[in-house]
Amino acid sequence: GPLALLGVARDDDLAAAVLAPDLRAFLDAAPPDVLDTLRTWLDEAGSASRTAARLAVHRQTVYHRLGQVEQATGLDLARGADRLRLHLAVELAPFLTGT
Repeated sequence: GPLALLGVARDDDLAAAVLAPDLRAFLDAAPPDVLDTLRTWLDEAGSASRTAARLAVHRQTVYHRLGQVEQATGLDLARGADRLRLHLAVELAPFLTGT
């Protein structure tokens, strides 16, 4: 998985590639429920209904929180490249920043 990247790149280089300043700022400032929703939604292949079920929230809550992600990051969750960028950031950030 993506954690294998930790073994093939220096932390500083990987952090620079994966955690651009805008994403680092988002990850540092985002409420935990928004980050949990984003992580779960990405893990559930973009399924709002499965995300809502796993988090025990209404589907509309999932959509609202994902809207907050898009607004805060300027990324479009309908674009695969943007989803990949976010997924790498949320998965690797704890190992690269100590958060």
